[in-house]
Amino acid sequence: TDMLDRTYENSGSSELHEIDDAWYFGDDLASENRSQVNGDWVFDARFRENPVYWHGSWPIRTQSDRYDFSGLTSWIRTMYNNGVTPANAAADETFRASVEKIFDVDKFGRYAAVKGWAGAWDNFTIDRGKNGFVYRRPTDGRWEFQFWDGDLDFQSTTQSVLGGIPGTAPFFGRPWFRRALNYYLQEIRDKWSLNSPRMYAWLQAMEDQSPSYSIDQNYFKSWFANRRPTIDGFIGTG
Repeated sequence: TDMLDRTYENSGSSELHEIDDAWYFGDDLASENRSQVNGDWVFDARFRENPVYWHGSWPIRTQSDRYDFSGLTSWIRTMYNNGVTPANAAADETFRASVEKIFDVDKFGRYAAVKGWAGAWDNFTIDRGKNGFVYRRPTDGRWEFQFWDGDLDFQSTTQSVLGGIPGTAPFFGRPWFRRALNYYLQEIRDKWSLNSPRMYAWLQAMEDQSPSYSIDQNYFKSWFANRRPTIDGFIGTG
């Protein structure tokens, strides 16, 4: 929580959850019956707020002594919207109001844009319900995503920009979210990647911190150039 302490006063007074795999093992040990479940936004009415169900994929990292997942599940339940995409303008307005009351949509647009630009398939916004954190801010009670683990970013230049983790469709498909996401994708594309002196100065600064490794800036220049058609195509659909 050191990073949160630098951002929010009394950061430990609120909830931080990791997004992770949950593993389930069957009783028949001989068959090694097991299943791996990503964190997602599906609110299963069979389990509701039962912490035993939620602590696998959304383990709590602050105030763990309380073992209370009700705040998290209330947020997920809102995002899930019973798995239903709002059918008309009135329903969409109601959904948007309920989401924006407890979730920083604009900040998530920035988060998803950075992850989407980098082709970070191994995270929640694309193809993996893990490798990240969600935090309920003590200032206004709204949830936000926190970065974690980008070691598999910048691989395929044709990687999808936004994925389909179960339960995300009602929110990911909203025009008001896509506008925020597309805006920040364009900001990265036009200001902070291929032709950005700041980007290459930052890469050089990272290399200068340690003599044990070097950064191939030409790799990133080529990657940025080859990533642009996928980004442009995605923006064009939203």
